[in-house]
Amino acid sequence: MEQRNLSHAGQAIMIKSVVQAIPTYAMGVRLLDTLLEEVQNMASDFFWHNKDQRKIHWISWHSLCKKNAEGGIGSLKAFNTTFLAKQLWRLLTKPNFLVAQVLKARYYCSSSPLEAEVEY
Repeated sequence: MEQRNLSHAGQAIMIKSVVQAIPTYAMGVRLLDTLLEEVQNMASDFFWHNKDQRKIHWISWHSLCKKNAEGGIGSLKAFNTTFLAKQLWRLLTKPNFLVAQVLKARYYCSSSPLEAEVEY
């Protein structure tokens, strides 16, 4: 979609919907900071880039990435961390689910998810 047809508010809404549409299965693992920064940079370029005119930053990208409740588009890193915390909560509260049993057998058979060793 061409940017010139969208206001900054429309662009912010589009960025928010696209970024939040990153498949949740991809957010089920800790994503590298460099990957998250690259996605943020692509969103920033989309928001500020205009081929016909110079870039004029009316608002800082940091301000635009405020929490959703504060009117921003949110942070991908915070979203990834929150999603991982939600996954951990499911493992702790629903140990009989198939995914919890598979992860327990594979990664922390003699301990809890909180005591599992992190492998990179």
